[in-house]
Amino acid sequence: TACSTLVELGATRIVVVPLFLGTGGHLRKDLPRLISSAEAQAGVPVTAVGAIGEDPKVLMAMADYCFRCVT
Repeated sequence: TACSTLVELGATRIVVVPLFLGTGGHLRKDLPRLISSAEAQAGVPVTAVGAIGEDPKVLMAMADYCFRCVT
């Protein structure tokens, strides 16, 4: 539904940004199935990037937060 709405608003492609700390079962098994379904319904390319928690800058921000909590 969300992808179809985005297409109605003019989107020509959709990029999914998983807000997960790591690539677990949901991203390996469930997400590809959901993306395939969304792409078929929306009629535009739907892709996904890696889990946000695996980005080095995000990891550094989390480490910085932890450090600030204990100092």
